[in-house]
Parts: sequence; C-alpha cells; structure tokens
Amino acid sequence: MTNRLTDRMKEVLKQSGYSGSSIYNDDFSHSEILALYEKKGYLLDDEFESFLKVFADKRLTYSTNNEEWFLDFSIRSVLKSYPKTRIDIYGEDLSLNNLIPFAYAYSGEIGLVRDRFNWVYGIDDDIVTLHGKDLWTAVNNILNGAQPKRIAGGS
Repeated sequence: MTNRLTDRMKEVLKQSGYSGSSIYNDDFSHSEILALYEKKGYLLDDEFESFLKVFADKRLTYSTNNEEWFLDFSIRSVLKSYPKTRIDIYGEDLSLNNLIPFAYAYSGEIGLVRDRFNWVYGIDDDIVTLHGKDLWTAVNNILNGAQPKRIAGGS
C-alpha cells in the first residue's frame, strides 16, 4: 500500500495533517467504513479496501495552478449524496458496472466514483469525466492538476 503513495500524495497528506501512522485508518474505523458500504449494497474488492485504508474519511487540501482545492473522502457524506439508486442510473446510462462513490473533488463540485476495473470517473450533473485508470493514479492526477477526459455530457 505504501508503495502506491506518490511523493505528491505524501506531501498533501502531510500538509493536511496526516503523517506517520495517522496516514492509515485504524482497524476499527476501517471496519466501520467497509460495513457502511456493505449496508448500502456495494461489493468491495481488495484494491478498493486498501485504498480506503489510506484515504477514507480524510479531507485533503492542496493547490494547483495557484488555486486552493480540497479532496474530501468523507464516506458517510458521499454515500448520502450519491445513493446507490442514483449511482446505478449513472452506470446504466454510461454502460459502466459496479460504480461506487468515494469522494468529492474540486472543493465538492464533482463526485468521484470507481467502476469494476477501478477506473475513476467524476460526476458533475450530466458531465462525466475520466480521471484515471486506477484509484491511486486518479488521486495523483487530481492533486497534480491534470485535466480529466470528458466522456459524457455537457456541450
């Protein structure tokens, strides 16, 4: 898991108040988070569980292009804002399977979801963007200000 953390991720985690052992959620908190997902009907794989062990319930503050943003992994809030019925509709519309919400990006403007391949998409009303082809890369791309690829919606 630590080998998936890029220098940029470590830097932002530290700037946001997480370093050393506080980077990882304790086993009790981690079990609670996994239970929340299961209660909502989501099936999690090992990769996603490992990712949540680091990022779940953290709020990261970072800057790109002289603008300050936050990346919020408040799981309870994300699951409330993106109920499974809503996520399933996005999945059907885009022909994507097993979408699971996990964060807000760009100071809450975009909801982040992953699909069964762990590709990460941003949802902003009817606009859907691809942020990375795995969870770790997507977070790194966001923290580095990489432009996502629009795959649906908007004009």
